[in-house]
Amino acid sequence: MIIKLKDRAVLKICGESKNDILKFLQQITSNNLLSDECNLVYALFLSGSGKFLFDGFIFFDDECVYIDCLKVIKNELNSHIKKYKARLNIRIEETKYNVYADFNEAIDSSIIGGLIFDDPRNANLGKRVYLLEDIIGFNEDVNKYHLHRVENSTPEGCYEMSIDQSFPIYFKMHEINAISLTKGCYLGQEPTNRLYRTGVLRKEVVKFFLKEKSAHLQKGDKINDGVICSIFDGKFGFLIREKEDFNIDKL
Repeated sequence: MIIKLKDRAVLKICGESKNDILKFLQQITSNNLLSDECNLVYALFLSGSGKFLFDGFIFFDDECVYIDCLKVIKNELNSHIKKYKARLNIRIEETKYNVYADFNEAIDSSIIGGLIFDDPRNANLGKRVYLLEDIIGFNEDVNKYHLHRVENSTPEGCYEMSIDQSFPIYFKMHEINAISLTKGCYLGQEPTNRLYRTGVLRKEVVKFFLKEKSAHLQKGDKINDGVICSIFDGKFGFLIREKEDFNIDKL
């Protein structure tokens, strides 16, 4: 199944060398962008107190660095990056890339103008694809993408977390390759590592599936000792709960 993620935008950062841009982003993102194994990297942008601000999938070519992010936060993310660029001479612009999720590896890797990566969070999520033109036969129901990642216990930043409120460790971001616990200093690192290494996690995110579709449940509502942090198609999503409760994976 190939699903077009219509709510995504791809930003391009150029102006300095690719390596200088990556070194700069390394200081304000949660994951390691300088690894020899870097391909597509899922990373978070955090506040100084370790709370979630933005997330994105980062990749690069010989000259520029690209960030796949939600369209609704692209301007705020642009401003956040520029806030910390200091004397770095960069320009940020939106590209014409369309973003697709390919669960069955149905897209031919030889497509001209296309970039195809393994989803770095979970092998069951297949490929993440970037194309300059639409392809024939894609599915427009983004809820099918969300259903697949919920079934595979993969929370995703802006869909589940609240900006400047959520601590990513509670959302298991370190378990889906969004946080490097070994890289050097970055914005928000100290509170993130401290929260992880103390081992005292008061909350956790869990997936849920309703037996019947609900027309009124929404983010922030309480169900079964948890608070909904996302709900899709009125039937499934994630909720955040006190970690001591272990009995509500299915409702």
